[in-house]
Amino acid sequence: IYLGDPKNGNRQWNVNVATVGHLVFAPGSAGSKCAGLYMNSYQYLNEQKITIERCFVEQIVFANGNNINCDHDTIRQCGIYSAIVLQPNTGTFSAQGEMVYNNIINTGIDFSKNMANTSVYFINNDFVANGNSYRCQNCVFQNNIFYNPFFSDYGSSNYFANNIITSSTDASKIATGNNNLFSVGWSTLFATSTPNISTPPSGFSHDGQFILASGSPAIGAGSINGTTVDCGGFGGAAPY
Repeated sequence: IYLGDPKNGNRQWNVNVATVGHLVFAPGSAGSKCAGLYMNSYQYLNEQKITIERCFVEQIVFANGNNINCDHDTIRQCGIYSAIVLQPNTGTFSAQGEMVYNNIINTGIDFSKNMANTSVYFINNDFVANGNSYRCQNCVFQNNIFYNPFFSDYGSSNYFANNIITSSTDASKIATGNNNLFSVGWSTLFATSTPNISTPPSGFSHDGQFILASGSPAIGAGSINGTTVDCGGFGGAAPY
């Protein structure tokens, strides 16, 4: 979707977007990967070790159906626009060890349909929608940037380290310590002081606006295995 954005440099000659709608990674598709797509509907991850990378994704659904085991899937270097959810129906269910890293995410999280059998690592993401809800437990949040998150439902069982939080509707659910920074000014973080995922300021691309500003408090504020990294989607060893 961002190939046609004239503010993004180094584009390929053909800027037409490879568009797909609703995909189901059904049982038997373990180990599959898709990359470089505009996925303009919901994507069902109903198997293990699925990878979606460098895509624009409307919705990510970890499991939809009966007796689903979708452990160890990976979502990386994507733009995610409207949902990260669980939708299991009946029977057994597991979504353990899911990896979601180096994404620009314009949505909250809703794992309320089966949180007990879910664990996800959210690492080096930009959560850019103001005031979204995060319904999850037993998850790891590390090196992320949050715009006013709302963790009131189930946040206290999650692990937080080295996150940048502009403010929080219920900060008590996000553990202090572990180098989490609170009340960081949204306007101080990125290349533009007024980032907006839907309508970027003049001169900025939809995703390029989330590159860190010179002097940003997110620079060097993260850590992975003892190595200092930047927080947010452009930080770490596999940047957006």
